[in-house]
Amino acid sequence: MPVKKPFVRFNIRSLLPPEKAKAVSNILTSPNDTGPNPNINTTVSFTIKLPSDSLYCPKLSCDVYDNLFKGMMQPLLGTFAIPLGDILIDTYEEQRKEIN
Repeated sequence: MPVKKPFVRFNIRSLLPPEKAKAVSNILTSPNDTGPNPNINTTVSFTIKLPSDSLYCPKLSCDVYDNLFKGMMQPLLGTFAIPLGDILIDTYEEQRKEIN
């Protein structure tokens, strides 16, 4: 079956310890675009405390689903992870270059 209305679930709970994750909900994009090559053009913003050392910084896990039959069926299309520690290192290096 072709992809109809994809959306992404950002697993914010994967970044937190279990006792704090209960109070946080995951972020979902809305399944809007259709067609043979749908795009997800959504800006996601959230604030969370992360370790300053990239070695201990977790990866943000994300799942991509398709919204079929008006949400009655949501098959998993794929998963990916965003390495937040690597992004932090790159950001710190860019800021140091701009300052010097």
